[in-house]
Amino acid sequence: MPRPASKDLKARIPILFYHHDFSVKEICRYLGVQKSLVYQSLAYFRRYGVAFNLEAKKGGRPRKLSRIDVKFISSVVQRRHCSYLDEIQDELFRSRGTIISITTLYRTLRRLNYTRKRVSAIALERNEMKRNAFWMRIADVVTDLSQLMFVDEAARNNRTSGRINGWAMMGKKCVQRNFFVRGQRWSILPILTIEGMVFWSFSGRSSSSALTRYHHARYHPWISHLKPICQIPPGASYSPHKSLSWSSQHPYTR
Repeated sequence: MPRPASKDLKARIPILFYHHDFSVKEICRYLGVQKSLVYQSLAYFRRYGVAFNLEAKKGGRPRKLSRIDVKFISSVVQRRHCSYLDEIQDELFRSRGTIISITTLYRTLRRLNYTRKRVSAIALERNEMKRNAFWMRIADVVTDLSQLMFVDEAARNNRTSGRINGWAMMGKKCVQRNFFVRGQRWSILPILTIEGMVFWSFSGRSSSSALTRYHHARYHPWISHLKPICQIPPGASYSPHKSLSWSSQHPYTR
């Protein structure tokens, strides 16, 4: 059975016939279609203004959900992005009296172009006015982007490289030998600037004393004349050694 022609292919037939004066035989040879499709598309174009049947009905079983039900499901997802399928199912039954399966609900969401994603959390305590004031203060104090230095922490142990997903044959477990004991912890304290990143790694958990030793060992000659202008941007997670911004007119800061 030949593959059905797409609407884009059918739309080319009236253009070639009426605008480029192609004959039916030339259209068949140019598009690689049968004569019956060309005559049918031209008939639809004369009747509906398009090269396909606007009154054609889709085959298959009719949908259990009405348009109102579909709009209700979409509104529930827009209000509560983290809803489970059974919660949407229960709310649809309580509000609309419609009973559907989880599979039908899942297919409906996919048909509406909804996909399951990892949640990107935004702090509820975030204050946009304070954040804007912070950026305005940074713009007034910092005259050169090379004056900014940002400190953060990263760590690893024996379990850091372990992966939670893997491949296995159907009906068999995916087994991987890995460490259960975390072992020795290694901390990394990098400083990020516009000119690049430098870091210092050491064994154990980082603390304010470790950060002080880090600064004295690596950057005390460079940042001894700098003063902190803000320890932490508004709305960010608090940590005594994260997101430190420094500024000065010291000659080392160019």
